[in-house]
Amino acid sequence: MKIAQVIGLLSLFLLLFSISMRTIAIAQDTGAKGWELEYSAEVAAEKLLKSVVLVETRFDKPRNDDKYLPWAYFRGGRPLKGLYGSGFVYKDPRYVITNYFILDNAEYIRVVTWDGKAYPAKLKAKSEPFRIAVLEVDWGPNADVVPVKLASPDDLAVGEPISITGRSETGRDYVSTVGVISAIRKQIPTVEVPTEEFIQFDAAFSLPMTGAPLVNVRGEVVGMVSGTVTEFGGSNINLAVPVGDLEMIADRIIAGKTETPWSGMEGMVLTPQIRMLNKIPERISQGLFVTYVEPGSPADISGLKPADVILSLDDTTITQVFDYNAFMRRVEVGQVIHIKYWRFVPGVSDNPSATGGDIFETVMQIVPAPEEGEEGSSSSSSGSYHHH
Repeated sequence: MKIAQVIGLLSLFLLLFSISMRTIAIAQDTGAKGWELEYSAEVAAEKLLKSVVLVETRFDKPRNDDKYLPWAYFRGGRPLKGLYGSGFVYKDPRYVITNYFILDNAEYIRVVTWDGKAYPAKLKAKSEPFRIAVLEVDWGPNADVVPVKLASPDDLAVGEPISITGRSETGRDYVSTVGVISAIRKQIPTVEVPTEEFIQFDAAFSLPMTGAPLVNVRGEVVGMVSGTVTEFGGSNINLAVPVGDLEMIADRIIAGKTETPWSGMEGMVLTPQIRMLNKIPERISQGLFVTYVEPGSPADISGLKPADVILSLDDTTITQVFDYNAFMRRVEVGQVIHIKYWRFVPGVSDNPSATGGDIFETVMQIVPAPEEGEEGSSSSSSGSYHHH
């Protein structure tokens, strides 16, 4: 081979090597576009190997409830003795995060780690509106587990590549699938009490991956698999709880803040009919129309009444029911909220030239929700926790 040919082949090799290294660098670059899906998913799966666990439960008695049909189908249609799913080790390795549904009717819980070892766990608490449960695990001195790294909630973006890492139902197989964040949804059909935002994603997952983490190209957790709902059009929508909700609720549960915040107020969106019947002027263009105030509740003590229109809570402008629900889901017991609201004032509200005089302010302190069966327990609340 001539020297010129050797030099040419060597130059081509160096060029290809340079391109290959640049591609890998792009895949690892936190701000890069156009990354390599397979490579990044492999990196994410490797980073979470010792963080992802199988969660298994045993019921207090065998059950064949309709809500367990998908699990029963894969177990031969027999009454179930328990459920299974995935979870991941949280910031404090004593705790594992998983989907609240997995813990339904659980009398016994265990987690299985990447090396096949099983450890008993107990339910610290769970929040049904946020689909989150926290398990406490006594790993002993020799467990080889690693807490996950959490992504910043502010970095979530539609079209962002993600992968799911979870366990098979036996716990022996480590499973990973890939996709993208296809939407960040505020309202989902058939989901009655959504968190502020659901992550909608297109990566495939199986039942044992319920509760598994969604991770970005850096192996940071961006959400947790919640499940699949069927929209009115018949299409299936995969949903995940976003990392901001995961962190907020998990930290509250771990801190022992499991009381349900309660305002004692219910409301609905402003409609033309409500405007007409309650003489709400056009200058009040948006807000939450108060339909009910529980006697003796924080809303009642603050002076709010049915037919008031909530305009803002602290610095949050209320444009629809979703804004109110999203705000109230994040309040804590004891928190004081500043409220701006409209109330009908004869001679002012019905005067087309009036510009004010019917806008008021008050404060409301959030208290724990009454226990089931107590007076006021039927009123709306901002969240729900259940703990053992």
